[in-house]
Amino acid sequence: MEDQLASHITSVGIPWEQERFTDPLADVTDPAHRQRIDGESPAGLRNRVVGRVRLLQTGAEGALDRVSDGARDALADSITVSFRQPPVELCTQLASEDPVASVTRAGAFGYLHVAPGEHRLTVNGPGIAPLAVGFDHDGGLLQAGSAGDLTVVASENAGWIRGDGRDAAGVAHVRVVEDYAGVVYDGAPVEDDRFAVAVHRGGHYTVTVVDSEGRPGAYRVAPADFDDAGEAVRETVGTGKASLARTLRAELSALLDLASEFARQDRGGDEVVDRLSAALEDVDAATATAERGDAQSANDRLSRAAAALEEALDVLFSEDLGGTTTRR
Repeated sequence: MEDQLASHITSVGIPWEQERFTDPLADVTDPAHRQRIDGESPAGLRNRVVGRVRLLQTGAEGALDRVSDGARDALADSITVSFRQPPVELCTQLASEDPVASVTRAGAFGYLHVAPGEHRLTVNGPGIAPLAVGFDHDGGLLQAGSAGDLTVVASENAGWIRGDGRDAAGVAHVRVVEDYAGVVYDGAPVEDDRFAVAVHRGGHYTVTVVDSEGRPGAYRVAPADFDDAGEAVRETVGTGKASLARTLRAELSALLDLASEFARQDRGGDEVVDRLSAALEDVDAATATAERGDAQSANDRLSRAAAALEEALDVLFSEDLGGTTTRR
């Protein structure tokens, strides 16, 4: 009865019918290792997809890609989420013409003999919200997600950022970045012109989209933006200069609040506050002119804002403000 129903049960096969029985080097699947043994580099070994799965969870104790070690303690009250290794191994599936599955090892996974073309990678496991990301593979080694990192979230902490570009110019690429932890999602949506990304509801995110015509746009998502169902929905995802300027304004406003708080605590940073204030004024003006359709004036004001931000960075790295420097 089990043989009839349990199609998941497989055999390792008969040893002397396998390729590695007559060619032991078939088991050497790392290109660099194979190159050192016999100088060969089979094409099948070069066409690989690899990555590492991380868990975004509550607290500042884990890894933070956007915060230096010196800044961690000073920013502890502002940091709400961080990365850790998943508590269990997870299942990954690479879906193309012939879907294949694998299990992570210490969060890492890899696939060999991946044909060039469009693929979808999914990650799932007990107690996590499922992840799906699309990508184009041109051959060779591809690091999935953001430089090989893919992020999952525990189901009890998960909120969904959803966007729809079907009534606009579509959605070709999505990137979601948490203010302090780093990149949470980076890839093509798995559905045409709309996306759904699971994030930790306690984080603060910048969502950047690229439409089908290659134009970028962005918006912010904060904990208060999630509804009772745990969703932050953007019915129509817009792109263009005004969208980017509004998002930059929101990021600068939060950064100015943080710098002002440090200044009130007599921890330095008055000059930084002045320059951030100047940058915010220019971004406000750029937003207004971009919404009126005056692209050139918006560019001029954004250039002035960028110059003020560079000055703020110069002050930070010259004074170090007690080792609290961070690049957001």
